[in-house]
Amino acid sequence: MLKTFSLRHNLDIKAFLYAYLAILNAMIRDIWDSIEWKEWRIPGKKQKRLFPNYRKDNAFKRALWDKYLKDWEYAAHWVDSALKTAFSIMRSWKKNYNRGRSE
Repeated sequence: MLKTFSLRHNLDIKAFLYAYLAILNAMIRDIWDSIEWKEWRIPGKKQKRLFPNYRKDNAFKRALWDKYLKDWEYAAHWVDSALKTAFSIMRSWKKNYNRGRSE
């Protein structure tokens, strides 16, 4: 059995949450800017469809990590968390877009 309890504190975490949100949005923007759109012809039709492809290589991830860690005033593992979350959001968006659910 695991017991938990609350600890009272007087810390203001709003600044941290806003900083984390800002870094997450900036990472998503950088990943979005790396998208290359590939055009594919739909078999049996004259129509074409665009499919996104963005960079996910380790060099790109390391460059993003270095870029955002430079001015980050909190623990470095939060930059790691934001990077994983940004790539997860983009992966989810890409999957939904490719299936035709891009709203």
